[in-house]
Parts: sequence; C-alpha cells; structure tokens
Amino acid sequence: MKNEDVSRIEISDLTSLWDAIKEAKSFFEGIYPFWRGHANFVWPLQAEVFRTRVNGKRHDEVSLIRYFMAHAEARHRQCPTTGDYLGWLMLARHHGLPTRLLDWSWSPMVALYFAVQEDENGPNADGCIWALEPGRMNLQMMGERRFLAPDEAPVLELADIAFEFKKDRRDANTLARARKAFAIGGREIDLRVLVQQGAFTIHADDTDLTDLDYVYPNDRPDRPPWRRAFRVPTVSKLSLLEALRAVGIHRSALFPDLSALAEDIKSRPMLS
Repeated sequence: MKNEDVSRIEISDLTSLWDAIKEAKSFFEGIYPFWRGHANFVWPLQAEVFRTRVNGKRHDEVSLIRYFMAHAEARHRQCPTTGDYLGWLMLARHHGLPTRLLDWSWSPMVALYFAVQEDENGPNADGCIWALEPGRMNLQMMGERRFLAPDEAPVLELADIAFEFKKDRRDANTLARARKAFAIGGREIDLRVLVQQGAFTIHADDTDLTDLDYVYPNDRPDRPPWRRAFRVPTVSKLSLLEALRAVGIHRSALFPDLSALAEDIKSRPMLS
C-alpha cells in the first residue's frame, strides 16, 4: 500500500464514514466509486485465486471453477449456462470460491460491514475501506475512461482464461494481459449480488492493485488517483457493527439464506 493512497480520515463512526464518502467524491471529481471492506488494513487488492495459501501453494484455478460448475446445479435454483464463464465466476465468487474476480460494492455501508469483521489471522487488526474510481482505473488499464460492461471483449477474454485447461495457452494469454485488471459492473444473477450491490474487478494475474503507480495515456502530469484507503481502527469495530445493525446492515441482510438468518437470530440478545 502506498502512503499517498491513505486518507487522514479514520472511520470510527457513521459520521466519519460520511466524511470519507465526501472525500472520495472530491478525489474522483464527483464520480461515485466502488467500495470494498477489508478486516485487516494491510490486505492486498489482489484476486483470491492468485494469493499464496498457508501451505505455500497456489490454487488450481481451472479445477476449482470446473468442480464448482459440476456440483452447483443441484444446490442453486438458477445457474448460468455452461458457456457463460463470467456468470459462473460471479456466482462462485459471491459464494466464497477463490476466483480471478475481486468483489466490490456500490455501497460504502456494505464495505464497512466487511471492514469491521475480526481478522482470523490478527484479531486486533485495524480494518480498511477502499474506494476505487472504475473509469480512471480502466483509463490506465486500456486507454479509455469508461465503465466496462460484463459482456465486453476485454472482460470475457480474462474470464475465458480461468476455464482453459491447456497450460501453455493459459500462460500465453495471461502474459499478453500481464498486470491488467478491469472494473466491471455486476450482473444480478444471484440474490447475494443484488443485496450487496455487487460490482467487480477482474484480474489477469497476481498483481496487487495497491502496488501500481498512477500512469495514464500521454502521461498526464497530474496523474489523478483512482484508489483511496480509509483506516477503520480496531477499537471502533464493535460500535460500528452495532451502528450498522441499527441502519439495517447485518449478516442476514447481506447473506439472505437460512443459515445466515439462524446465526443472526442467535446473536440478538432479545431472541436468544
């Protein structure tokens, strides 16, 4: 993470969240950003399938998504068609499978909910909310400042790599798109995507977006930023979690299934 990306605003209550929203609006010239919450401030902006696991190995991307496809239809009412690779990646990502998608939200409150969770590897860690301006990021990645639709060619080309069994072909396609990632909208193919107001970035490789310098076509001298980080102090996490519940942001609202509902009921003092 670059120091220039870190705001002086720390999110300790909903008022300071509003301050962060206003700062992001100013930084991005009025363009509303994507938001993402991390339970640990130092986590990278890197798609999970490319991260090194505890055992030192990487995920087998093709096997993961192909196995998910083979076993999802009996467990999900409406799955994407067989050839809808991006749809499968979106569905899998929102149900926790490591993919080359990084999930974002249009809602800063949804992002904050994930930022105030405890990190299993560091229970006393500060959290983080990231704001990302999709048009500016895409300007750096492909030379056009615009939002990419999920069915556009650059997006589908990256999605296809995730399903390619032939390693030499996968490697060649990935190399041609090295260090690329695109900001795209979500398709409401699943209720979780809908209620979490989902959006995505799709990644060619293990590049951490927080490590990238700002470089634009014609090397604009001002190099306007497309990402901004806001710290969430660990001492504020519990009170923020309670404040979010008070405005309707809680687990069973963001994960609309019976398991989440049961867990939510157990956590409510007046019901347990």
